[in-house]
Amino acid sequence: MKEIYRSADIVMLSRVESLLNDFDIGNVRLDQHTSGIFAGALNMVQQRIMVTSEDHNDAARILREHEIKPSSDAKGDRIRRDLRPW
Repeated sequence: MKEIYRSADIVMLSRVESLLNDFDIGNVRLDQHTSGIFAGALNMVQQRIMVTSEDHNDAARILREHEIKPSSDAKGDRIRRDLRPW
């Protein structure tokens, strides 16, 4: 598993999850319960979205296409055509 996105903004986290799901890229959100303890008062605990190592480059490319900066420096220059929802 590799981190693809990190934020304390729950709206952006949901958007990223939705985008990845639209392209059939499995993902999991980590630190959701830890950040909930602070009830959003502190941004020191950010939630992370993880994808498999195999999907990492594709996920990074998809986020960039939607003007979202991935938390890593994945190139994302190779993408399978069957990942496009249209």
